[in-house]
Amino acid sequence: METIRKWIIAASIIAASAYSAAAVTYGFYGITNNDPSNVVIGQNQLSVTVDAIGTTQVVFDFFNSGPYPSSIAQIYFDGTTGFLDQNYAPSMINNGPGVSYSWGAAPPNLPGGNSISPAFTAVMSAESNNPAPANGVNPGETVGLVFDLSAGKTYNDIINALNTASFRVGIHVQSIGTSAGSESFVNTPVVPAPGALVLATIGMAVVGHLRRRVII
Repeated sequence: METIRKWIIAASIIAASAYSAAAVTYGFYGITNNDPSNVVIGQNQLSVTVDAIGTTQVVFDFFNSGPYPSSIAQIYFDGTTGFLDQNYAPSMINNGPGVSYSWGAAPPNLPGGNSISPAFTAVMSAESNNPAPANGVNPGETVGLVFDLSAGKTYNDIINALNTASFRVGIHVQSIGTSAGSESFVNTPVVPAPGALVLATIGMAVVGHLRRRVII
């Protein structure tokens, strides 16, 4: 009986950790509408995955899955005060092949950020180096921005803040579609990562099986 109880506890931990520690992926919704077809392109092929690096850092990996032309040129963060250490360094940018990013974007705030409520007010940012469209995140490319967590904060604090929109991520995208237009986007609610769902399902299945054995 004691052995079965330990297995139930272990399986429960597996199920819980699948939700609390796994990477979380967010899509984006358009906040500008210069060209509705370009907004659709951005919403369909752009995403950001947020993951923990140990217990003191978090990484935001931005992806452009393609296939349509587009380039993530600037990245902005608002509502981050108290969550992320703002003394970030250039060495904390992971540029993928074909991508070149630096801290500090121009303009300093997300274009169109004042059109939403509450207004998007950037406190941290990064942008692709000139030439911006070529060095941005184009189809098949990625860039990772790594931050130290503020003292006393955890990865789960970041995820909770993103899910409640008290912390938001914005991107300005250029050279979209055949018109080569630009649009701005803000992260949408969470999209569960497939790996997390699989682990959680396995963990809960084990818990259910062992509990049935205990009852029998």
